[in-house]
Amino acid sequence: MLATVDAQDIAQRLMGDTLPSNIIMLGACWQRGLVPVSEAALMRAIELNGVAIEANKTAFALGRLAIAAPDAIQRLAGEVNVVKFFNFDQLDGPDGLIERRAQFLTDYQDAAYAQRYRALVDRVRSAETVLG
Repeated sequence: MLATVDAQDIAQRLMGDTLPSNIIMLGACWQRGLVPVSEAALMRAIELNGVAIEANKTAFALGRLAIAAPDAIQRLAGEVNVVKFFNFDQLDGPDGLIERRAQFLTDYQDAAYAQRYRALVDRVRSAETVLG
């Protein structure tokens, strides 16, 4: 399952600045099991860095919360779309996946960006057809 986290929005809404967004993403990735380092080691690294220690620990915790309890982070942020989960098993094959991604790109930026994505996919499909 894919989870997207709008770390900049969470950071801005809950911390007043987008600077901690990378640490929020680190926390989200750690919570998903994608960072092969212990939480204690990460906390120690934040302390050793010596910069914005408490803010960085808070950002890490917010990232974890965004994955562990997205409803809670959404209530805290006052926004319902800061965390989205996608179950690709429920998609309708490759075309469903393409449409889901195009919708994400439209939401992320605009319809023109999604159209660029669709055009790229069409070129790749054409090239694969030629190759057999």
